[in-house]
This record gives sequence, C-alpha cells and structure tokens, in this order.
Amino acid sequence: MAQNEIELDGLLAFPLTPFTEDLEVNLDALAENVESHIAAGAGALFVACGTGEFSSLSPAEHASVLAKSREVAAGRVPVW
Repeated sequence: MAQNEIELDGLLAFPLTPFTEDLEVNLDALAENVESHIAAGAGALFVACGTGEFSSLSPAEHASVLAKSREVAAGRVPVW
C-alpha cells in the first residue's frame, strides 16, 4: 500500500498535556493549547510525546489526548 506524502509547513508544535489538580488529563485546557498553537501558525502538532508524556500517560489517556487534539484541529493541520 502506498503511503500518502504530507508536506509540512510552518512550526512543528509539541503542545504540553495539561493536568488537573487531581492529576487527570485536562482536555478543556488541552483544547485551548491546541487552538493556540494552530492560531500561532503551527504546521503540525505532535501531541502526548514531546515532554515525557508518551511514557507517562496510560493508553486510554494517550488516546483521549490524540482524539481531542484531532477534534480541535479539525483537519487544519496534521496531528500525530
């Protein structure tokens, strides 16, 4: 199967994964972070991986961060 090429343009952003005081992933704050990065010109988002989150989040938390980020990005930029 051929893989589609993706041309990246602009800043490659690694939004931080925010947490509540109870150490739960704060998806509302994440949505604001993602929107801010896109508004600032991010060409792609790499979520739950840039500052140690990948090894710290549970599989369910990782999936929720990825899903929320893709929902907010709404196809405007690639999200990995």
